[in-house]
Amino acid sequence: MKKIFLTIVTMSIAFWSFAEGTLQLITCATCEAGMSINDKAQFAYPGLTQDRRLHIRVGDFNTETIYVALGTTNGNAWYSRLVSPGGTQYVFDGTGYTVGGTPATLPTAITSRTENSAGPNGLTQAGAGAPTSGSYNSTAFTPTENGDWYIEFTDDAGFGIPTVSARVDFWDITVADSGNNVINGRIWSEQWGLRSGPGSSSDPGDFLASTFYVYTEPEQVVTAIEVGDKNDPGWGGDWLIACNRYGIDGPAFFSGDAVAARQSYDGDADADFGPLSEYKIFVNDPDIIEFPSGVQEIEVTTISLDLCDDGSSFITFTTNVQAVGDIVLDFPPYNNNGTEDITFVAEVINAGANTIDWDGLDNNGNIVPVGTSFFVRLFAGASVVHFPMFDIEGVTGLKARLVRPGTPGYIGLFWDNTQVPLGNAGNPITETIDPGCVSSPSTACNIYGNSNEITLNIWWNGLSTNIEDEVLVPTPAEASVAIDNADAICDVSNDMIIVPITGTSIGINVIQWTSDGTGTFDNPNSPSAIYMPSEADIATGSVLLTISGFACPDDASEAVLVEINEQLCTLPISLSAFYGTMVNSENDCEGAEIIWTTQVEENVDYYVVERSSDGINFMEIGRVTAEGNTLISTNYSLIDENITSVNYYRLTSYDTDGTFKTYLMDNTIQTDCFKGVKPNSISDVFPNPVYGNDEVAMKINVDTATEAQINITDIHGRVVQTTPNYLNTGESIINFNLGSLDAGIYFVSVSSNGWSTGFAKVMKIQ
Repeated sequence: MKKIFLTIVTMSIAFWSFAEGTLQLITCATCEAGMSINDKAQFAYPGLTQDRRLHIRVGDFNTETIYVALGTTNGNAWYSRLVSPGGTQYVFDGTGYTVGGTPATLPTAITSRTENSAGPNGLTQAGAGAPTSGSYNSTAFTPTENGDWYIEFTDDAGFGIPTVSARVDFWDITVADSGNNVINGRIWSEQWGLRSGPGSSSDPGDFLASTFYVYTEPEQVVTAIEVGDKNDPGWGGDWLIACNRYGIDGPAFFSGDAVAARQSYDGDADADFGPLSEYKIFVNDPDIIEFPSGVQEIEVTTISLDLCDDGSSFITFTTNVQAVGDIVLDFPPYNNNGTEDITFVAEVINAGANTIDWDGLDNNGNIVPVGTSFFVRLFAGASVVHFPMFDIEGVTGLKARLVRPGTPGYIGLFWDNTQVPLGNAGNPITETIDPGCVSSPSTACNIYGNSNEITLNIWWNGLSTNIEDEVLVPTPAEASVAIDNADAICDVSNDMIIVPITGTSIGINVIQWTSDGTGTFDNPNSPSAIYMPSEADIATGSVLLTISGFACPDDASEAVLVEINEQLCTLPISLSAFYGTMVNSENDCEGAEIIWTTQVEENVDYYVVERSSDGINFMEIGRVTAEGNTLISTNYSLIDENITSVNYYRLTSYDTDGTFKTYLMDNTIQTDCFKGVKPNSISDVFPNPVYGNDEVAMKINVDTATEAQINITDIHGRVVQTTPNYLNTGESIINFNLGSLDAGIYFVSVSSNGWSTGFAKVMKIQ
């Protein structure tokens, strides 16, 4: 990458924004932000790759119009063309953009800062009460496709590479609706090339002070980076702005070394490691219709410890997004930052299952005994935006803030400059290490002086979370997994074949599903998942599904061959309705009426209706004889009197030849049957954890006085202790102890004739 004077800047938070172009990026009397077409930055000219193109998102080509206007610099006359998502080129021919037109130069539409600040004539800016007038006229183009267009500029009539030092001082590209209202947030690039003033000379001239909006995918989070201070803008020059998830060294990040990837670099990282651009960058908050908000928070399952047969151990958990995390294993005594504690810095965390290899020793090399309780503390940052800057000159402040979703506000900036030399000419770089600082409306994080030939990196987290879980080192025991159910059925609502699967595990905290086919799982780390077979799977007629431990896949594994009949969704009936309604809406506990309607039946014998409280395990509640063969609409119903608080239903039609098809009800039926404490259930166990021979108190509610039994089960599913007890009607507290058991995690339940409670977890510490 050629040397770039990167003066980076930021605009104050405005109450509204205007069209897309220079007027977003100039925020002070001496600020300037033209396009650097082919100076030290290369941007928006013919032949460039995707990352250097200037894109225009069209949401509805039937109602939207693209407007283009330029000023001039150094006497350049500009030729331009628009390229559709399908690759069709529309050349400006003097009257407009046309296919196959003879190239002509764009008119010099914008002649002053005042005009540029007003926006194009005839368009109503966001927050304005009337269309702009007395300004400049843009060239209008009616798009023919939805999607991402891009625009190119050059001073070569043959659409070759433009003259070196070709720049544009003023520019504006706007998308407007059929009412001539500006639609902000439609212009983006992965790597902007911009220009401000004559450069980093002793008389820098014009300055930069701008805000850029970064849209991270797949999380769909918008953050903003404010570069510079409009009251104290930095030096001018040609500059690039690009953002990514990894930092400086992409290959290091994708091999799992996030620490090395994010460190500032003594050299040109773009030239040495490859392009630093990845995310879409805007000059306005991206249009929320085209670029919707997504993930609002990081979700992390309980952090656990998995032991493998070979003696290895792993910290395991799952997350909903890719992240980078700092993990601390805090051994007793707690919260002392002692030498015994272990810290994993900048671990790359994947969306889904994760394992952190741990050798069973503390940081002093001591074995952590079975029964030891310790804390795992995780700080995770997701929707991470890295902002690498090469040869940066004179930055006067950086601020980061969350825009959406969630609560908008300023957020922390982080950096690691330990690998770059200090004492450059001018202001030296301060050797500052993560965690950096938190910016505010009045406080900028300004750590950069004259970083000659250095690529500096700064980053921020659009999402972050702190998790703390207590983990107990268990007694090694044989782990096992099992597949409880796996049958191919037709998902009628989506007209596709699916395989709902359920599995169980003992001694394994995070499982994974795999297949020998080419289909996909909705959640490969959930014991209850859905496999969507591919067309190739269906053509083959079967698929092998396997459940195993994620950390120790060789220790426990089970597979099942699922037969797939390609005729599953060739329905023997035409089902037009399948729903449920309460028998008496004022008393949900009276029951639910399950109703279905067929339009056509062919050789149908009978219907079976099933109910489930969890959507996984179903039980039959009744059968109804079918009409059999009919071409007229037929209504059926069945009353379910034994409903629970949440009810899932499915319907199976059985043909006279024994074949059957199953249909899932789209919605659950929810009731308020249990307005108080659920009968025959445990509501609390305390104290928890419990020490040694101390008594454990359990609060339980039963509907009828009865002889019962307290059952204690270990983490491997084995019953290790039973205690008889008499329970009175209603809520009561009963005591028991775990004195004869080793330290560990246990599960308590109560059973009697005809019923059993769920499990409550209790931890015993020596």
